[in-house]
Amino acid sequence: SSGSRGFVYFWPPHNGNPHDLLDIKQMRDRSSRPVVKKIKPGWQQAAILEDLVRNVPLEFDFLFSKSHAEVISGKQEGVYAWIGINFVLGRFDHEDEEDAVVTVALGDQGEPLVRKRTVGILDMGGASLQIAYEVPDSGAFSSPQQEEAKSLLAEFNLGCDVQHTGHVYRVYVNTFLGFGGNFARQRYEELVLNQTYVHNRLHDQQVGLSPETPFLDPC
Repeated sequence: SSGSRGFVYFWPPHNGNPHDLLDIKQMRDRSSRPVVKKIKPGWQQAAILEDLVRNVPLEFDFLFSKSHAEVISGKQEGVYAWIGINFVLGRFDHEDEEDAVVTVALGDQGEPLVRKRTVGILDMGGASLQIAYEVPDSGAFSSPQQEEAKSLLAEFNLGCDVQHTGHVYRVYVNTFLGFGGNFARQRYEELVLNQTYVHNRLHDQQVGLSPETPFLDPC
């Protein structure tokens, strides 16, 4: 809503090592600058998607269908943020040994995995907030909560082959609408105003109506 950003990435061939993820890089122009477009305020969402669906197949010869141009859900947004942070921190590199490891049980694949511990994320936008963290144990939820919890879990394989289960991750991800920075501040200001109004009515005062009697704001 406040701005739009477009980034282009390059998808190279995989190096064949099952321990390594695909090394996707940001596309760069002839001057070695990242290919990125930023504009304020936001673009028109429907028009952008229409242009992508129409023009990408005309300009480029890679595989592209209408379903590839979409607005992601809050759950997807949380998953991608979790992947991005852990990728940058090197938590998907399983060859290096370190103390911060975790035992992960994934379905019926046999022996549990021992790999680097991942980090959770909290992403506060303007209107919404997403949290995401790995759930290493499939029995982490009690029976009454299990069905509800399943809808909040995302399980995916970051490896380049479905047979390589070392990069299968199970992540709890949830979106809280109205808890972004702008909305949270707006609700807080409304709370202060309402409390001041009630205080004035109860004590027959005029707090907040002049510079000499400001709002009682604990912050």
